[in-house]
Amino acid sequence: MRILKKHHKRLAALALCAALLLGMLPLGLLQAGAAGWADPYVGKLQEWGVMRGDGSGNMNAEGQMTRAEMVAFLNRAFGFNEPGPISFTDVQRKDWFYDDIAIGKKAGIFNGTSSTTAEPLGKVTREQALALIARCLRLEESPGEITEFTDGRQFSSWCAPYVRSALLAGIISGRGDGTFRPGRSITRGEMAKMLATGLGDLLNKPGTYEKGGVFGNVTINTSGVTLRNTTIAGDLYISGGLGLGEVVLENVKVLGRIVIAGGGESQDGKASIVLNGVEAHEMLVDPATGQFVSLRAIGGTNIPKTTVKANAFIQDDVRDESKGLRNVFLEAGEGANFTIAGNFKTVTNKTPGSTLTVGDTGDGSGDTINVDEKAVGSKVVLEINSNVDHINLDTATTVTGSPTGEGDIGELIVNTNGSHCDILPDKVIVRPGVITDVAGMEDVDSEKAQEISQDPRLLAGYPKAKNIAPTSADAVFSTNKAGTIYWALTTAAMGPLNDRYAESMISPSYGSGFLQYGSIPVETSHTELTASLTGLNQGGTYYVSALLVDARGRRSPVKIAAFTTPDDSAPNFANGYPQNPILTVDADNEQVAQVMVMATKDCQMYYVLLPRGSAAPTPADFRSAALPGNLGYGIVTLRKNTPFSRINTSHLQEQTQYDLYLWLNDADNGKSSAVRRLQFTTRDMTPPTIQDLKVVSYTATSVTLSFMLDEPGTLNWAV
Repeated sequence: MRILKKHHKRLAALALCAALLLGMLPLGLLQAGAAGWADPYVGKLQEWGVMRGDGSGNMNAEGQMTRAEMVAFLNRAFGFNEPGPISFTDVQRKDWFYDDIAIGKKAGIFNGTSSTTAEPLGKVTREQALALIARCLRLEESPGEITEFTDGRQFSSWCAPYVRSALLAGIISGRGDGTFRPGRSITRGEMAKMLATGLGDLLNKPGTYEKGGVFGNVTINTSGVTLRNTTIAGDLYISGGLGLGEVVLENVKVLGRIVIAGGGESQDGKASIVLNGVEAHEMLVDPATGQFVSLRAIGGTNIPKTTVKANAFIQDDVRDESKGLRNVFLEAGEGANFTIAGNFKTVTNKTPGSTLTVGDTGDGSGDTINVDEKAVGSKVVLEINSNVDHINLDTATTVTGSPTGEGDIGELIVNTNGSHCDILPDKVIVRPGVITDVAGMEDVDSEKAQEISQDPRLLAGYPKAKNIAPTSADAVFSTNKAGTIYWALTTAAMGPLNDRYAESMISPSYGSGFLQYGSIPVETSHTELTASLTGLNQGGTYYVSALLVDARGRRSPVKIAAFTTPDDSAPNFANGYPQNPILTVDADNEQVAQVMVMATKDCQMYYVLLPRGSAAPTPADFRSAALPGNLGYGIVTLRKNTPFSRINTSHLQEQTQYDLYLWLNDADNGKSSAVRRLQFTTRDMTPPTIQDLKVVSYTATSVTLSFMLDEPGTLNWAV
């Protein structure tokens, strides 16, 4: 007998190279003619509609199982009901088994002994039955020599891996003499025992079930079933009969595995399988004919390992990071298509030539996608509104967006050459020696990846002003990564900008108050870029404020540089200056001359005090201090538009006229003002003294006096 060949391991596992495979004999199996032991199992299958008797109602438990009966049993047990075309010349439409053969072939559990013969009435051996049942139940393979039976070495290589798993599951046991006799034909009763044990509790009608505790397996082979508040000691099987319907599991705990061997898109657009508060150690998604499966995990569902071996849509809406479908492994045939969505945890793709699409992750994000080295030639597509924290590429992979938009990547780790990512991640890590393409940037190595991952910033010392002239300057920038520099020039009156003005700098509008502004694209980091500033005022103080926005839209803090343009004009006194000298008296009662001055620019002021009528000094005299007879000489630094009043002079005589000469000089440009002269006369600081007072003559009625004062004054007298 021969099983249908498929193009990948999962379907190859369903196919048997020589014969239709099925069940196994229970421990202490009775000899023919004494099959009463089989009555409970036969009764179960009969109740479920899996096993049917002849016209007289005889179940014929002792009779040998035919190939046609076997495929009929399996179709009914696992809910297969969709027929396909057949080309067997020994199967006619009038035969009772015609539909079952067509359904079994479509479901992938039956193939003829040749392309044109089915041998429907041929017998089924015990190891054939065991292998096929094991594959329908997706039992795990157990390599190694079979020591549980004395005839363990008689098992064929295609059946031997399932013997130990079938024993552990209680599906088979053996004969009382310690043998199994794998080549012996199986009876209907033996088949009933194996199949009933494997199915456990069969739910084959739509409805809501609450089973409490179940010792053994539970099998769901139809849609419209809700199973809630149940603990299953064995495995839970959702078989190929599910189709496009819906199965809901609520508050179900499975101590074994959940095996999904059927499914599809629910007709109302929802997931065909909903897991709400479901706990299991492992889940296997492996439909018999590779049909599409959609499932959704919600509530407190917690399944540490999920293996997917077919095209599937998986949505994990469990928000608790310690629960949900914690590790999902995609291990289907080449070219498979997977979609994941919601708050998924870790997904590892091992399928070559496959496409893994990341759907809407809602207001959360998916945690990790690993593209295994086995997934050669695969692709990861991030749809709009999707967000993945980490993507690890261990083989050359294309990461791209969908036609409607692209999602976001937190961190991309590239461990091999040949990968291509259209989306710019927040952080990129490239293994040393590896080169990749990221968001249009070619030849991204580990150093370039580190730059991409950095937060944008302007380098230390930037911005800065260079080539500062009286009416122009250059603003110079340099950054740590590629992006766009946005800058603005403001006057001293407005002051420098800070982060509150970032949006205005990026999108300046009328009335922003910026004197000038602009943007500069940055293609290469650590390179100086220049913006020309023109139309400036001489001696003006300005601020250049700048920030960097990278390709991800992240922006740096605003940084500022201040500069003052040189004043190339000649220094001069401001209007109203210098003011007339003011005479004050110091602690020694000496007169001191002070004058209030203010210059139109930063400069030095030379001064000299000379007696009235002295020759006026020249600029050269001031510079060389060649000023003989001066009564006060000095140099003071004046700041633009800042008053200054102190002039140092030596002792001044009373009531004496003096000349004060002032000269402004700008040492930076060599320009100077004209020499200015201020005149003043000192005050009389001492009282007059009467000298030589005497009587010149007198009469009986008058006296004539004479006197002399040491300075002009008025003599007041009285008789």
